[in-house]
Amino acid sequence: MRFQSPQTLWLLFPLLLSPFFWKWLESRARRAFQGFLSTEMTASLLKGFSPGRRRARFVFLFFAALFGVLALARPQMGTREETMRSQGLDVVFLLDVSNSMLTEDALPSRLMKAKHMIRGFLDRLSGDRVGIVAFAGSAYPAAPLTTDYDFVRQTLEILSERSIANQGTDLSKALKVGVELLERGGVNEDETPGEPAPAGGRVIVALSDGEDQVGKEAEYARELKKRGIVVYTIGIGSLKGGPIPVRDEGGSLRGYKRDRSGGMVLSRLESGSLEAIAAESGGKFYPASSNEGEVDEIIGNVSGMERTEGTERKVVVYDELFQYPLAMAIVLFLIQLFMSEASSVATAAVLFLALVSGAFPGPALGSIREYRDSKEGVRAYGENDYPEAVRRFGNAQADNPGLPTHHMNLGDALLKAGSPEGAAREFEQALKSRDANEAARGAFNLGKAFEATENHEQAIRSYQQGLDRLLGGEKGGEKADPEVVERLKRALQNAQQQKQRKKEGKDKKDGGQDQKDKKKDESKDEEKKKEEPKQYTNPKPKFKPEKLTENDAKRILKQLQEQESKTQVRVMRAKTGKVQDTKIEKDW
Repeated sequence: MRFQSPQTLWLLFPLLLSPFFWKWLESRARRAFQGFLSTEMTASLLKGFSPGRRRARFVFLFFAALFGVLALARPQMGTREETMRSQGLDVVFLLDVSNSMLTEDALPSRLMKAKHMIRGFLDRLSGDRVGIVAFAGSAYPAAPLTTDYDFVRQTLEILSERSIANQGTDLSKALKVGVELLERGGVNEDETPGEPAPAGGRVIVALSDGEDQVGKEAEYARELKKRGIVVYTIGIGSLKGGPIPVRDEGGSLRGYKRDRSGGMVLSRLESGSLEAIAAESGGKFYPASSNEGEVDEIIGNVSGMERTEGTERKVVVYDELFQYPLAMAIVLFLIQLFMSEASSVATAAVLFLALVSGAFPGPALGSIREYRDSKEGVRAYGENDYPEAVRRFGNAQADNPGLPTHHMNLGDALLKAGSPEGAAREFEQALKSRDANEAARGAFNLGKAFEATENHEQAIRSYQQGLDRLLGGEKGGEKADPEVVERLKRALQNAQQQKQRKKEGKDKKDGGQDQKDKKKDESKDEEKKKEEPKQYTNPKPKFKPEKLTENDAKRILKQLQEQESKTQVRVMRAKTGKVQDTKIEKDW
């Protein structure tokens, strides 16, 4: 037995941990009942509940998931042989690997761009035979026609500008080698090299910057059309062009390509020869774009061509067994689905709420946790366990963020725990309450938080805001709590006194510092008067004559003569306007 998708079996590991997770959920649900309901009410609600049926449902569901994973892995047993005949196109890519393809006007370079486009063709082709011809000044078949796309990709990786020593660009030689490759055939799994290719759809895709230096490719393209070979050309590069970088073996930039006269070579996209080849053979020319949409367009154009009949080959087919575990999974799932854990709908609903509330948060289930966390927070606060109180009140506040009481409790616990900044944030939320008395209590506690950080000015504003809120509530018909009003007034008075004392102490300190600074400045002025200003003059440099030797004088005279002769040559060239023509042989 074997599995077609063995990686799916990794799902068995979390599945084997599910019993422990289920047990944890059960314990959470049990604690939720104990914290929220009395023992008598719990017994009344769970009347008719069967723990055995509940465990049986889990067992059925567990094995249903287990058989489902086995079905996904596709178990197979037994083999048989079938004969298959391949059908597809024969596609040959002509890849320009000349030095000009190193130009970086197509990112990251023209050659890398062309390789990426060929990979795009390979990703979209299926069942078609593919070959590669590398060319520059000469051409050779880098990969024969084959359906092994991984081999073609590996060959594509090792091709570079060093693959051909004879530099330059000769598209006609590349076309001839490509045609020979199509007519000679290729190598498939059950084929031998050199076997003739049957007649059918044959395509050549040339990727180059078009700097052809021979010019015979258009004549040869006419013969290709007669043989039923269509040529599509893709121009790599830009009309603006760029210099050709020269790099060492490590890939470090050493400069840029120069011609024999010393001038920098500027390579541009020359689409004339590429357009002529495509037009004469019945294909089409495409300039390379950033999104490589021309790849999809060429695939669409050749999809309607007649497919080549490949050779017959025998393949081994395995018998599938996935239907048996799949059927078991469906049956077990249906059994647990129709099993009942309780005798009444109300009991089942309570069980579901208790189970989910123990594991997952939600607005409809938050009241159980909210009550329990608030109760535990009050207990921890009374025992001076303020970190635990902060945690419990924080959980209750998360379950019901809109209740001001939770913000007040959490803020008070944070203040006791030594975090006045966090307490101030919670009291600010309580201050937004629509109830004037609740908002006033929030303002009172907020002022206490500001006083803890000795920010008496903010505390005064908070107390005043609470009084204003109570006054506005009375105008709207609400009755202000006298105790809250008295606390706010007393706290406001104390805060103002603290601010006044702090200001007086600061003024006294600043006055003493001003006296010290004044005396210090007077002592500095007296010291300056005792000192007399000094004048400094820069001495004039004296010229010290040096005596030239006879050899030095001859050398200087010779340099002056050479400069004058060069100047005369430039003047004569400017007058005549003649430039000597030199024939430069290209090697890019």
